[in-house]
Amino acid sequence: MIRRLRMTVAALHKRVHTRFRRLERRIDARFKSFETRVDVGFKAVDARFTAIDARLDAMDGRMRAGFESIHDQLNSLGGVIKAQSDQFDKVTGLFEQRLRDLEPPPRT
Repeated sequence: MIRRLRMTVAALHKRVHTRFRRLERRIDARFKSFETRVDVGFKAVDARFTAIDARLDAMDGRMRAGFESIHDQLNSLGGVIKAQSDQFDKVTGLFEQRLRDLEPPPRT
């Protein structure tokens, strides 16, 4: 035991350096394994977001087509209502004209 304690500074430096290199390799291996797991996780999340983006784009297309269809239908109904309103206004105007014709002229 005493013999082991009596080592030169160079031998001690070599021994410490060897231990730190071994520790550094273990830490590097652990970080590399962690980075690999994190990279796999990020790739999985990226794949899920890509799938979600594709689904949202498809849904956006369907909604856009639906809104355009509703817009066209409302424009068509608006035209029909306007035509009916114009017709009612014309008929009402005729009735008002007839009523004015039936009224006696104002006295002056």
